[in-house]
Amino acid sequence: NAAALSVGQYQGAQVGLPYVLKGVVMYRNTAIQPEAAVDFADLVAKAEAATTDTVYGALLEVGSFFSFGHLYGLGGALMTPAGDPAFNTAEGVAWLEMLQTFVDLGADDWYNDNDVNLFKEGQVGWIIDGTWNLGDLSAALGDNLAIEPWPADMSGFVQTVMVYLNANSTGAELETAADFMGYLMTADAQAAFYAADDAFIPSNVNVEVTDPLRMAALEAFNS
Repeated sequence: NAAALSVGQYQGAQVGLPYVLKGVVMYRNTAIQPEAAVDFADLVAKAEAATTDTVYGALLEVGSFFSFGHLYGLGGALMTPAGDPAFNTAEGVAWLEMLQTFVDLGADDWYNDNDVNLFKEGQVGWIIDGTWNLGDLSAALGDNLAIEPWPADMSGFVQTVMVYLNANSTGAELETAADFMGYLMTADAQAAFYAADDAFIPSNVNVEVTDPLRMAALEAFNS
């Protein structure tokens, strides 16, 4: 997977290999939000319409780990290639206004499990969370769970667990380590991990992904 491979690149060299894919995606409870949102404005309108005394139409995380992706979705960037801040722009202002809208919709705290727990209890239409919670969310909501393709103006990001060779490895130790790394990336090994873990998303594109939720996650990753 190209996005995963890029995580392990440094100064033009591939220094690590991606063992598994994961990332930040948008989850939808179809019992509350039967239709996907086409863009952020549409999401806000649907969220406000579905909100009641006991239900949040959307409860969207504003913490930086989950929200930096939206800056890129709006066409902005966090840093310049030189590493300087790059968000003092019109896109940066639009991003902060988006996060303020998250708060207006009910996200009055961040970096806790309140949004996830309420979502599991069937009280939230949309949340933003990691694919590592896919299994738990699926167990809680069953057929009412969907992973949302990112609406226009919003985005998550692709994350991965990388496997690296130690720079001090030499001789037989180096060869054995390289062989083991290669084995972890094979279709056979990745298929076994996929079958054993309902949140595992293979980094090897030759492994068939048949689970609709993990297929939807891959689609979100591609955008």
